[in-house]
Amino acid sequence: MFDMSQQEVCSKLNIVVCMKQVPNTKKVQLGTRTNTLDRSNINKMMNPADASALEQAYRLKKANGGKGSVRALTMGPRSAEDVLKQAARQGADHLILVTDSAYVGSDTYATAKILSRAILATGPFDLILCGRKTIDGETGQVGPQLSVQLGVPCLTNVTSVELNLPGVLCKRLTEKSIDEVYVPLPAVVTLCENMLEHKPTLTELRKAREMSIEQITNRRLELKEQESGLKGSKTQVRKILYYMRQSRKCKMVGCLEEAADLIMNKISENLKNE
Repeated sequence: MFDMSQQEVCSKLNIVVCMKQVPNTKKVQLGTRTNTLDRSNINKMMNPADASALEQAYRLKKANGGKGSVRALTMGPRSAEDVLKQAARQGADHLILVTDSAYVGSDTYATAKILSRAILATGPFDLILCGRKTIDGETGQVGPQLSVQLGVPCLTNVTSVELNLPGVLCKRLTEKSIDEVYVPLPAVVTLCENMLEHKPTLTELRKAREMSIEQITNRRLELKEQESGLKGSKTQVRKILYYMRQSRKCKMVGCLEEAADLIMNKISENLKNE
């Protein structure tokens, strides 16, 4: 279905960038009914790793002689249009908002299913770029799940992507090294948050102001009730535990005997306070 010749990829490189609007704050709250993030009264921003994916898409299109398109796609409420407008200023050619009340509460599994359906509904693709994870979820699951839904290979934790048609050559961050890996197209690649955005030109800014946002609802995607939202999710958030950073004091001791005395004194103090 996605088989293509090198010449076809060169003539028009179709890149999809999946992005997410995330809270720009360290303080978040859960919705009382769904136990998912309450995003109603917090400042929002484009997920940093997704911004790197968008910049990489811009550079890849430029490396291909400008032949191709960058399709920015996000799922969320109407307020998520803000990140799409930002994407337009950073080089996206098409802006797509997937929005429907039926999708509220979707976990990464249901989200990947919705996004994959939206990608197929809005045109051909050669390369799908995502951030490796979002700062509000930290799961890193949507990219790999997208590749499973679409039946294409996936590379994660990538720091850079270069055209090496009919595929791409990626530098991938591992625990001990940075590996160079080739993957044939079509493919899904998730990017680390390490790429500086280019400064848009006046022509790009004018083009961005004139761009419209295509809205897609479930009427078009036709997902069943058990395929999206809370009913279509394989996981649910039951509780979030907050870690409180505490200050610590350190004291230098001269010998083991002194250290032992300090420990015993501290234990005695704690026992008295109980």
